[in-house]
Amino acid sequence: MFFRKKYKITFRPAPLKSWDIYVQSIFQKPIKSLNEQDFNTLNYYKNKFNWASKLDMLSLNYDALVLTNLNEEIIWVNHGFKKMTGYSPNFAIGKKPAFLQGDDTSKLALQEVTRNLKLEKPFTSKLLNYKKDQSHYLCEITIFPLLDHHQKVSHFLALEKEI
Repeated sequence: MFFRKKYKITFRPAPLKSWDIYVQSIFQKPIKSLNEQDFNTLNYYKNKFNWASKLDMLSLNYDALVLTNLNEEIIWVNHGFKKMTGYSPNFAIGKKPAFLQGDDTSKLALQEVTRNLKLEKPFTSKLLNYKKDQSHYLCEITIFPLLDHHQKVSHFLALEKEI
């Protein structure tokens, strides 16, 4: 004689994990574009250093941004800097952009950049720079002096593009 056992199948939902809640919150927040992040960061520095300069130059096409003080020391670089050069932002901060130059960088081009910085006017120049892996690339640099409320230059912003 066969006895049939009746099994009652019940559905037990899996416990809710924190990841489930987190994933939902990711899709509810709009993801900021890199240009928007750059603008927000520079707007922070604008308020911190009391710049009178507008940040409308960010509408131009660029791969990397480099913010320096008057001593040409890097204060901030955007995420595109690492992508273009291979150097992390933490490595670059506190250094002068000259660490990107090497033996084949034109001395005349460097003199032109120095001369234009002293004129305190926006300018564009091209330099042969070196990446972290020592490969070189031609970089078009557009530099804008940033003025404080006394109309004195307090910082420089370089928009860089690999060409």
